[in-house]
Amino acid sequence: MATSSIVSIARLLKSNSFRGMAAALRMQPPISAIQIVRLASGALLSAWEIVTPKGIAKDERNNIWHAGHVNDAIVLDTGDRLLATDTGGVWFAFAGGGTPVPLSDTWLHVDMKCLCLGSKGPYHAYAGGSEGALYETKTESLLSVSRFLRVNSVRDMAARLRLQPPVSVWQILRATRAALFDWEAIALVDRDGRSIGSPVINQIVVMAGLQPAKIVLATDRGVFWSDIPTEGHSYGFVPAEGIPEERDCLGVALGPNNSVAASPTGHPDTPNVNGIYHGDWQAGGLTMRRAIHNGDIDFGQWRRAVIASCAGNRSWLYAAVEESGVFTSLRQAAEKLGASGPMISITKVAQQAQMSPPISIRALMALMAGWVYAVLFSSDGGATWSPAGPNGRVRESIQFPPPDTPGDSQGGYNMGIAVSPVRTDTIALGWRRGPWIGRNTSTAFTWEEHGDDGSPGGATPHLHGDIHGLHFDTHDPQGQTLYVCSDGGIAFTRDLWAQARASFDSSLNAGLANLQFQSYPGRGLGSGPSDVSVVTPNLIAGAAQDVGVLYSFVASDGAQQAWQRYSGDEDGQRAVFLKNNLLLSWTNDDPDGNFSHPRAGVAMWIGDRFEPADFSKQIFVKVRTPSPTIRSGDFLYDPLVDHVLRPSFENPKTKQQMFAVAVKKEGGELWGLFADSDGSSPSWDFLATVPVPVGADFTAVGSADGLTVLAATSKGDIYALDVPSKRVSPGFRFADRGSVLHFSFLNNGAALALFKSGLALFDWARRARPRRVGKVIAANGLPVNEGNLYCLAVDPTTDPETIYVGTDYGVHASWDLGANWLPVSQGLPARAHPSTLRFVTEPAGTHLLYLFTFGRSAWRARLSPRMD
Repeated sequence: MATSSIVSIARLLKSNSFRGMAAALRMQPPISAIQIVRLASGALLSAWEIVTPKGIAKDERNNIWHAGHVNDAIVLDTGDRLLATDTGGVWFAFAGGGTPVPLSDTWLHVDMKCLCLGSKGPYHAYAGGSEGALYETKTESLLSVSRFLRVNSVRDMAARLRLQPPVSVWQILRATRAALFDWEAIALVDRDGRSIGSPVINQIVVMAGLQPAKIVLATDRGVFWSDIPTEGHSYGFVPAEGIPEERDCLGVALGPNNSVAASPTGHPDTPNVNGIYHGDWQAGGLTMRRAIHNGDIDFGQWRRAVIASCAGNRSWLYAAVEESGVFTSLRQAAEKLGASGPMISITKVAQQAQMSPPISIRALMALMAGWVYAVLFSSDGGATWSPAGPNGRVRESIQFPPPDTPGDSQGGYNMGIAVSPVRTDTIALGWRRGPWIGRNTSTAFTWEEHGDDGSPGGATPHLHGDIHGLHFDTHDPQGQTLYVCSDGGIAFTRDLWAQARASFDSSLNAGLANLQFQSYPGRGLGSGPSDVSVVTPNLIAGAAQDVGVLYSFVASDGAQQAWQRYSGDEDGQRAVFLKNNLLLSWTNDDPDGNFSHPRAGVAMWIGDRFEPADFSKQIFVKVRTPSPTIRSGDFLYDPLVDHVLRPSFENPKTKQQMFAVAVKKEGGELWGLFADSDGSSPSWDFLATVPVPVGADFTAVGSADGLTVLAATSKGDIYALDVPSKRVSPGFRFADRGSVLHFSFLNNGAALALFKSGLALFDWARRARPRRVGKVIAANGLPVNEGNLYCLAVDPTTDPETIYVGTDYGVHASWDLGANWLPVSQGLPARAHPSTLRFVTEPAGTHLLYLFTFGRSAWRARLSPRMD
């Protein structure tokens, strides 16, 4: 990593001597250049603080909360819970309630998918996820206890834990939960120390009964295992033998006598190897073989599968298999949908599938892909499998009560299964909807839906759609405690067998700050998925994954409020503040039910909420001035959009100002959003069409003043529209940089373009003869090992302007137009997943920088005043 110039830092600190720079940083001798560089970021901003540590207050009066994506949960002997969040790491939730604590602030890999208790005691746990992430707790470390208790001697540790002498190290290690707060990464290497790559770890099981104990990983590259080493030794991972290699394996489960069952993904072209695999330990290794499958299973229709065993009786296992979407006849499709009969038509089958036109066999197959194909069970430890139910028929295992179905898995995104620890005939299943409780009776396999917000006949607002993990609490002797992990966080019930419908609790989400605010690269969202009001201090809004458009504000008592949901539970796509706190927003599920064509809606902030309060009744902005492809009165569906920084252009006909600009990803049409001075009567007016390079789409749009609009493509082309004259000028092409992601503007009319791999500075001010000067910024100190650049913001109150960029890890700042950079992530998690940066000057003159993240909610930092 390059380091910033000490000469440039001297300019930042306004001193030419080490002593003067040290004084500016309040450093004590001895003083070194390395220390100065490390501490100089404090001259740019103070430490980051989270805007609000709370989740989404869905109904605070009734203690109903949602949060971000949770994949897994386990319950410890103490009643404490560990939660694995999708992009926010692992969290600790106390048994007695209270705010969950993040455990992964120092981790470099925080996209976590699974948890598992280990073999070294009650506080030994594993966490696994993407990028080959595998962590374990330091159960045998006095250093962990020392850090946790903040004392250094064994005597002081014993006193703090109230242990009576004589005291052993073992007693100390078992008397505190310190290990749960002290994790270390496990290198994924083979027995010779060679890397096995960075597979996605989907599920983990531990064989504590073997000597030595074993750990088994289900990954997107197959199944791997290792001995669990003693302290000071390394893991050595070996692929399981006999199972299809390099196939995504979503599940692995324990059988009796330390046997293992796994569920590699099948493919329609290989029906002879699709299915569940069963294995045991032979000659020092894990050898697996394809299990025996009874019943009418069509292995050409076998795709992904999840698997679980009963903790109270490992001989009983269940698996849920995803439909591949392949079938040989319309009659076969009709039978799957329960639409069979003497007269079968594609129209009838499509109606049963709730399918919208156009209707075809191919479209029907694609629609059914991802549905639950079959639920299987094994009573002999996974060696033999049959469809659940008394007759061994696939269709009978998935007879969900109409009109409800679990929905589709969205390509394996949401699939979960768990088996009751006390009732081998009972399972929990989660797909796009759920949880469903299945019971394997002597007469039928029956289902009961508990359902998310949208399920008729038994919805509970504590639950959310898209189930990723289910966990029965093995410490509940009645087996009535079930945890549900979903896109909306974590919920649980302690009365699953209630005669009425089970009651769920979502209170853990109240303090789970793991919201995923949308990001630029790879998501096609263009400029500004989240925003901050420049009128009302601390009013912010963000487009969040899976939980809609959210906002938070400071109430009359001065406290920052929990996140409120303005839209529904769908994916938020954009939230942009216009003049006078007018919020322009999109979701991926339009209130009229049009999933593929979301419209832009506007709502007005009225002090403590947005008006209209009902998202479906907001003003959906229509086209006033048509384009060659969009008529007047229609809607502008899903464009890239950003607010105009300093609105200066007024439509001479309507006398309205342009507050936002937009571009269609395909076709290159530029649009302006015009409204009255108070933000009312908004409309889209067509501005001009920009020529589209062959094979390119538009990826960014922006305007400093509304007089000049910039638009950029996936091939690095940047165009400018002079709005008054409607003249489009071809400009720069940074072909080696790829897509432009975002624009920010400097005071002198120059602009910055953000690419995944860097920045470009160019001058395209609106003049009689524009100066077209562009250059790629060669950044000294900007790291090259933190992935892509994701977001960009400029503080225009300094001279020169201070530039801030976000990598996937943190935030970096330059005070000399990109020549030198310093990290300014103090207070942030080590892998924060930044998604949007916004600079704001509050009415009182305070300068703040806001950071929205994809997995750790939103943060802010006070900027240090600096005028060179």
